Amino acid sequence: LRAVRCSAAGPNVIWIMADDLGWGEVGLYPAESAHGRIATPNLDRFGREGLVFRQAYAGYTVCAPSRTAFFTGRHSGRFRDLGLDGQVLHPGAANLTLVPELFRQAGYRTGAFGKVAPLASPLEQGFEVFVGQVDQALCHNMYPKKIDSGVQQLNFELSANIHSPAPSRERCMENPKGYNYTIDVFHDQ
Repeated sequence: LRAVRCSAAGPNVIWIMADDLGWGEVGLYPAESAHGRIATPNLDRFGREGLVFRQAYAGYTVCAPSRTAFFTGRHSGRFRDLGLDGQVLHPGAANLTLVPELFRQAGYRTGAFGKVAPLASPLEQGFEVFVGQVDQALCHNMYPKKIDSGVQQLNFELSANIHSPAPSRERCMENPKGYNYTIDVFHDQ
């Protein structure tokens, strides 16, 4: 990957990577899914107003390795040769230039929101703003009490989850305003 300078009026780039979201589940793509369709009016609008990829595939079959392929631009079949494990990328690791670093070099503003494993320190790896979760294992908790912000881990409290009785899907469905959803936190940031 090489950095390319863009003009001051370069295109906006919004990359949405959604784990476990199937091709046929989003309204933008004309397909059927055995799991049903999901109403995605905002994604559909992005597609109508922007560029849609119809001939692409995930870099790997699971979370962090797929994001490793995206952030590094490297095929997962070459990870071992490059000293990559697909689980963690430390700043300056393996002499790689990461996609967010290329965008910064080209003059773009960058931000990451949500699950960013394999990145160990998003603000040192090309992002100007970060709120989410670095630790892949912690991402499986639907009602975390704390998430990561900036360069620190577990420093952003989700107060409703701290003060609510033991979070569960059932309790949340009964009282959705009584819990924090990480997606709402990302939206508000």
